[in-house]
Amino acid sequence: MPFNIIQRLQFKRLQNKKHFTHRSIAWQDTKSFILFISPHNTEEATAITRFIDKIKKHTIRVKVLEFLKSKKDISLLPYMYECTRIDSSHTNLIGIPKISAVDAFIDQHFDVSIDLTDKDNVAAQYLCCAIDITMRVGIHDSNWDCYELVVPNVYNNINEENLFSIIHYLQKIKP
Repeated sequence: MPFNIIQRLQFKRLQNKKHFTHRSIAWQDTKSFILFISPHNTEEATAITRFIDKIKKHTIRVKVLEFLKSKKDISLLPYMYECTRIDSSHTNLIGIPKISAVDAFIDQHFDVSIDLTDKDNVAAQYLCCAIDITMRVGIHDSNWDCYELVVPNVYNNINEENLFSIIHYLQKIKP
């Protein structure tokens, strides 16, 4: 059985447990962010760091999850407060995160999540669906249909201007 069929079954099981309702949240009511990131080079890491700093000025709590390809990969981001790094040792054979790797924050509520990872990052997409989040933002179309807002073409060129456009879109939302 191919992995993508097994992954779809895992997502379907998750969706049967939770009822996804598409909701929105006003920018001024946003108190917590969770960011899923996987920068490929230092320029992207710098842009993401500035983006995180801008969000930290606005909100009370920002949680960052960095997805690394393997245990040997090093993080391109500077040390940040409340950053969790997830690599292949934290996922099972089909790419779903192990409970032991995410139990510290899986039961927490977040107002907004922003997924800045690759389109094929199953661990990030699974966590985006599994965590209690009011508004989910993705930068790519996904087969899992868990995002309320999808910002196209940001991932092809992650820079500060593209990332700040996400904040611009979020500020325009009225609940």
